[in-house]
Amino acid sequence: VRVEPTAPGRRRRAANRRRAVLMGGAATAALGVAGAVVLWLNIGTAPHGPVTEKPSPTGSTSSSPPPAAVKPFRVQPKTCPLLSDAQARLVLGGTAERQFLGSMRCQWSTPGGANVMLTTYRVPTVKGCEANYDSMVLHAKDEKERYPRTKLRSVGTSKYRTYAYTRGAPEIRAGFHRSHVTFCMTNLLVTVDYWGPRAGYTVVDRTSVYAVRKLETKR
Repeated sequence: VRVEPTAPGRRRRAANRRRAVLMGGAATAALGVAGAVVLWLNIGTAPHGPVTEKPSPTGSTSSSPPPAAVKPFRVQPKTCPLLSDAQARLVLGGTAERQFLGSMRCQWSTPGGANVMLTTYRVPTVKGCEANYDSMVLHAKDEKERYPRTKLRSVGTSKYRTYAYTRGAPEIRAGFHRSHVTFCMTNLLVTVDYWGPRAGYTVVDRTSVYAVRKLETKR
């Protein structure tokens, strides 16, 4: 049975949604250019522009290569079902309200203002996903230039190529932190963003584990 939110609940949801826009949550678009796949994925400050599909340069940005002989995703999966309400409560540590932001993006918010956002984007080829992953890694490294206390990590809890950062986020709220992780599952680019009172990678790591388990059943 669906219970309609009260007026305060609607106002809180609108406020969280505005905060997500200000945070620059993941917005995606795909463009075809002369047969090449181009993806624009914006999280926080815009990364280094659209990325044209091409082989990854020598010297991977991650020490963990993608698993071999794994089926690619034939269709874009729906993102909200990848994290159950119970799992959202576990990762956020309490009541969490789900906000549908589109088939590729979903967000869960607490009354205290903590948010975790999950984004998936199907790229037609594995090489296309890797090219955009490399662009996201460059963006993560830029985050350290903008905020020198940012911590970067190239090995995560996923068996896929993974890159992440975490930092304090006083520009959002005093005592808040921001964490981000991105990885490729063959031809599916996955990102998890968190902002809230918890420091470190715990929220984005747990969210990634839950999402991967569900996604591995959807190829």
